[in-house]
Amino acid sequence: MGTGVSLIGDEARALIGQVTFRAQGIARLSEGRRYAAAVGDDNPLYWNHRYARLAGYRAAILPPLFTQYVTRNSFDLSDIRTDGLGMASDSAGVPLPACPRKMAAGIDWHFFDVVYDQDLITQERVLESLEEKSGRTGAFVLVISTNIYTKLDNQLVARSRSTVIARPPADVAVRESE
Repeated sequence: MGTGVSLIGDEARALIGQVTFRAQGIARLSEGRRYAAAVGDDNPLYWNHRYARLAGYRAAILPPLFTQYVTRNSFDLSDIRTDGLGMASDSAGVPLPACPRKMAAGIDWHFFDVVYDQDLITQERVLESLEEKSGRTGAFVLVISTNIYTKLDNQLVARSRSTVIARPPADVAVRESE
């Protein structure tokens, strides 16, 4: 960064390797089905208990990507960003006041077990790293975190690794790239 001032403060650096977010939620088959309908997924494993049992499951299952929504509560409208996500979603719970602009830069999912109606799901987000970079439009921070989703008895359901780009305000980014 041209000014010699880091975009990553000591408070944020201290969170590397720490759990920055923890939440629990109860999986609801009806909500999973609404999600499947909204994304156009008519997989009979989500809709038909008999079909799911014939496929080796004890009942209909929830769509795997729906797991991430089980632990999210409703947002107050004032807590929703312009991209539709909750304010807590943007930087993995990491304080980066110099970088208010956030953008998802990728997510990699791995699934280990299915989720059934009424399963209690726990999510923990761990901050893996903060990397300060500079590109043609200025400085930015890569926020890399891992989300771990488990059921009762710590049974692993899913793991995701996500990257968020955190940028300074537009006027600062333009000034620094000149």
